[in-house]
Amino acid sequence: MAEYSFSFEEVTNKGTVLLKGIVMPKEIRATLVDKTSDAGERLPTCSLTYRVREDYVKCVEVRFEAGNIGLPISAGVLRRIDPEEIGRNAIDYISRKRNDGQAITPRNISSKFAEGRKVTREELILVAEFFLNPANAGGRIKAVQETLGYNTPLKAQRRISLARKMGFIPPPRSSFQEYSRAFAQLGRLIGEEFDD
Repeated sequence: MAEYSFSFEEVTNKGTVLLKGIVMPKEIRATLVDKTSDAGERLPTCSLTYRVREDYVKCVEVRFEAGNIGLPISAGVLRRIDPEEIGRNAIDYISRKRNDGQAITPRNISSKFAEGRKVTREELILVAEFFLNPANAGGRIKAVQETLGYNTPLKAQRRISLARKMGFIPPPRSSFQEYSRAFAQLGRLIGEEFDD
């Protein structure tokens, strides 16, 4: 019987969001490919795109592609696809990849950083990520304050200053291009730290 194998991909140019304490991409793509069937019985390739927000994950696009050989797109093929289950699997896979093998848990990241304790590298990387994200260009300090649960804008500004001293954020009055480059470099740094 034909079976799909799954692969999950982070769409990195759409920004990030905090989902139950883990920085996640705002968009994830799942691809289903039949690699086990004979050519004439191969299932069509399916690609699903998911939008990730602070409080939900939803499938926003499904695409099928039937090759010259293999089965056509039919009701039987459609019944094999459960977008909600695939979405849960995608979130589980990506969160484990980004969180040292642990899946998303319901901890509250805001309270974790809102408390007046020692500032960690993890916190400053999150500060930089939310500050530099182009989607937050109109209110960078507010985005950091609200996302990480700081009581005042002053506390957010202090953390931004510390992230600058660590080299995660360019100096004040930098150009949009400099912020974009720093955001891309930060994405690579996060990728290296999570992949190890």
